[in-house]
Amino acid sequence: MSTKYTYQDGEVCIFWKGNCVSRFPAQAGDKIRIHCWGGAPEATVMIAPANPLIRTFWNYGFYKNQRVNTLEDLRQIVKQTTRYSGPHGYEIPAASLYISDNCAISYRAAMEGWIGRPYGWWATADATPEEALAIISKALGQSALHLYT
Repeated sequence: MSTKYTYQDGEVCIFWKGNCVSRFPAQAGDKIRIHCWGGAPEATVMIAPANPLIRTFWNYGFYKNQRVNTLEDLRQIVKQTTRYSGPHGYEIPAASLYISDNCAISYRAAMEGWIGRPYGWWATADATPEEALAIISKALGQSALHLYT
């Protein structure tokens, strides 16, 4: 783990092996994606989607490449996602699914008993940002929302 970053005075500095290899302007609250593929890391300031529904999902870590076309597609992905559990001695489910009338989200387990990370999402044309936020709130628990914004 030789990559680190700092934010100070409106600027981000990406350190790799102790040296600042990239410096660029950013604002507090910007999402920054750091690509670490073996060499010096590359950083990109992510731009929030203009669509309010998609932005709601994006704000909580559900990105474009995780979106599926149908609820059935998301169900199949969740059903096929398992992990080996030593105490059980066999594969157990490793993703959870939360469904409302017009959207659904899935989280993949990170550790035993943890909700994990955003894994997939689906929404109809009738879905609203409020409905998306409600299902995310249900999945995370109201008290944990501040950790994901």
